[in-house]
Amino acid sequence: SFLRYERKDQAGNQNPLAFGKNETSIRRAYAWGRSVSARFIRDFIYHGANEDESHRQVFDAVCPYVAGGGRMFLNYEFARPVTSSQQHNDQLDPELFPFAYNVLRDPQTGKKDGIMKRPKTDPYVMHVQTSIEYRQKRGGLAHTDGKGKDVAVPEKVRIYLISSAPHRFAPGFIPKRYDSQNLTNPLPHGQVLRALMVAMDQWVCDGTPPPPSQIPRVKDHTLVPSDQKSTGFPNILGVRYTSLYNRQLFLDYGPNLLRGKIEVHPPEQIKNGEYKILITKVDADGNDLAGIRLPAIRVPLATYTGWNLWIEGLAEDELCGLFGSYVPFVRTKEERTKVADPRPSIEERYKDHADYVKKVSHAARALVD
Repeated sequence: SFLRYERKDQAGNQNPLAFGKNETSIRRAYAWGRSVSARFIRDFIYHGANEDESHRQVFDAVCPYVAGGGRMFLNYEFARPVTSSQQHNDQLDPELFPFAYNVLRDPQTGKKDGIMKRPKTDPYVMHVQTSIEYRQKRGGLAHTDGKGKDVAVPEKVRIYLISSAPHRFAPGFIPKRYDSQNLTNPLPHGQVLRALMVAMDQWVCDGTPPPPSQIPRVKDHTLVPSDQKSTGFPNILGVRYTSLYNRQLFLDYGPNLLRGKIEVHPPEQIKNGEYKILITKVDADGNDLAGIRLPAIRVPLATYTGWNLWIEGLAEDELCGLFGSYVPFVRTKEERTKVADPRPSIEERYKDHADYVKKVSHAARALVD
């Protein structure tokens, strides 16, 4: 707020971004955060910090990337701000309602709350998540009511799933087994983030609405329970499917939780209650049906998942951190028949390399158009 609006602080120190007599150089202010810092952005908005002491808006727009449905374990005694609740670890650290941007009724307490409840100063939001967040970070709660029903995405919010993408990626990342049963998901998706930043800027500066939210939904059967029959994941030799996900129980941390005091830990589950967590449905290849489907998913050479499993000796068959899986297709029909792989081989999908390149080009153009 100081850098955006003030020429000097209370001690008379000059704002380094101020120029002229009455202005600073900042016209628009955006915030982008990844994972922990993305959850911080959501908490920042929730606690009203996007409105300064003079009731001015701090950030015009924000992009929480791979936050899932969570906020921060921050304003509590003995808090651990960087902890990340996952299926196998830190599951009982507080990640509390509200999860959605809408003001909704909490299925646990019956009280109403939401991340965005200050219309004059709430920023535009581009909430971007991957397949991992639906399993490990309760991403579905960002756009459902906690009881398994869709909720409308607010007008100032867009939510995008990057289909079958991993929580972590880097250009040139080579799939490996990091103590995981399957090769790790390498799907790059930085190009989507760059395009969305341009769209966010146009949204703020020109009033040009960005593309509609691209998310799995209960109503079109692309947001489903985690069992294999519901998700439609194929039976692939050597790949163990799992229905595990990071549950969100109704938990009692004591009567003074909202005052920043955790007096019951480990917390006690309330009446065996929990929020309804749903995950993404997949196509016959095991890739996400909903969301922004990159050319690597529209014209695939492999299955990319939002989950992986630990190997024997390391919590075998539990979800392996924030790693996804990469399961390449076999090359020929003969190989596929030998291993009874239900996914068509590469030679069955594409006539030759030129045919593959042509289809990838068409898929990329379809995203641009």
